[in-house]
Amino acid sequence: MPYDSNFFSSHHPGAASSAAVMVPLVLALSGARSVVDVGCGIGTWLAEFARLGVTDIHGFDGVWIDPKQLVIPRECFTATDLGRPVPRLRKFDLAISLEVAEHLPEASAEAFVESLTSLAPAIVFSAAIPMQGGTDHVNEQWPGYWAAKFATRGFAAIDCIRERVWNEPGVEWWYAQNTILYASEESLTRSEQLRDLAQRHGGEPRALVHPGCFAAKATQPIGLRHLIRELPGALASALRGRRGTGVATP
Repeated sequence: MPYDSNFFSSHHPGAASSAAVMVPLVLALSGARSVVDVGCGIGTWLAEFARLGVTDIHGFDGVWIDPKQLVIPRECFTATDLGRPVPRLRKFDLAISLEVAEHLPEASAEAFVESLTSLAPAIVFSAAIPMQGGTDHVNEQWPGYWAAKFATRGFAAIDCIRERVWNEPGVEWWYAQNTILYASEESLTRSEQLRDLAQRHGGEPRALVHPGCFAAKATQPIGLRHLIRELPGALASALRGRRGTGVATP
């Protein structure tokens, strides 16, 4: 079992420093008064929401979570199998799910997105990109893959968070690289701010690689064929063309 107490305790400091920077931003964007975290771990992000005055919080994660490690009240946590539809307790203002989806098999991706969209009209979501690497990553995908799944459920991608935290030293690079806001048609109708953000930052999120990710992977050997296979289609085609002409790639 890769998700033991050491796994969560080792991730807590980085998650806490990231949440300290990002949660105020998310609250300013969403105005949320209730938050649910799907794949909450020991509740690090929810604890920051609570610290900033959001008293209505709830987290879901696996049965491997040790209740003694929780940094949120025990009654605010439900153990569940994230590979199956999450129990629909009620509606929240905001759902978050950060660096969780890549740990679930691709066969569970549709149900996972369905669970998130059933819980809240606004969602802050991040998931590992191809070759990012990590413990038990089984479905690493570019942001467009997830954006398409949210779009079929009426949720628009708003890429307004990454540029604001990209160079923040307290934010772990995987959050800065991958975090996208998704908003339902209902929430866009109600919020002028979200409509404005959607107009300025809407559309399919770009496939970006953070310098921190690049640095972490640069020392690891990787075959050129595997690299090209994982790159977005247009760039992969360009690289293939350059290989064919004998021109070295940068």
